[in-house]
Amino acid sequence: NKNHMWNRFDALLVVMIVAEEGLKAAATTTVEISAMRTVRVFRFFRILRVVKVARLFSDLRIMVSGIGSSLRSLFWAIVLLFILSFMFGVVILDFVGQKLSEIHLLDASDQGQYAELESLLLQYWGSLDITVYMLYQAICGGVDWGNVAEPLLEISPFLSLIFCIYIAIALFCVFNVITGVFVENTTAMLNKDETHLVMETLESRKRWIEEVRNLWDSFSNDGHVDCVTFTNKIQDVRIQALFRRLGVEVEAEKAEGLFQLLDLTGT
Repeated sequence: NKNHMWNRFDALLVVMIVAEEGLKAAATTTVEISAMRTVRVFRFFRILRVVKVARLFSDLRIMVSGIGSSLRSLFWAIVLLFILSFMFGVVILDFVGQKLSEIHLLDASDQGQYAELESLLLQYWGSLDITVYMLYQAICGGVDWGNVAEPLLEISPFLSLIFCIYIAIALFCVFNVITGVFVENTTAMLNKDETHLVMETLESRKRWIEEVRNLWDSFSNDGHVDCVTFTNKIQDVRIQALFRRLGVEVEAEKAEGLFQLLDLTGT
């Protein structure tokens, strides 16, 4: 069955609703507090019934199907971003660790002037997990990357250059590649979607009929065209362009022959 995924989705909804009703029946006393909390969690799955409405609307169905077909690509995109952030994070953390060690070796009187820098470094780049998280936020709009780059600039201009290279690679290269992959997956999904292909064919046929009607209306208002009128009209390059849109290559000197091909009844 080509709709087996929707059937499985419906079966999942039915199982969740039955489980919710069973938990409601079991939680008849105030002692079953944990069961009531589980019931509230199961209520969330009722929202998924809205997804079934997507089948009734073409554009919405395409969006939902496109998201579903891009989940695997999304997973690998997240892995790619993590690898990129991890690589640059290790380099940045090495510089930051050296700077923090230098600050700790200073006298107490000299450490005061680096107190603010040390606080910022620990806040933004204090550990590997914090560094990777901050790099992810910097490319996703979680933080202003200019603010988190200022402590790095105080450590070394080379370090700030590395950070800028990371931003450039992530924003201008990785994100564009990921977008292209998502678009390609959605296009491939649409090319395989039978309903979409049928709708496209019907829409194309509708446009073709309208173009043919407009073409003949340009020849005559009453729908009757003789050979002389057809030959004169075909001299217009706009009429020739309309024929080309319909897949007919026409030239002025061949207008009479084309008219005879179109005039099947000889009237």
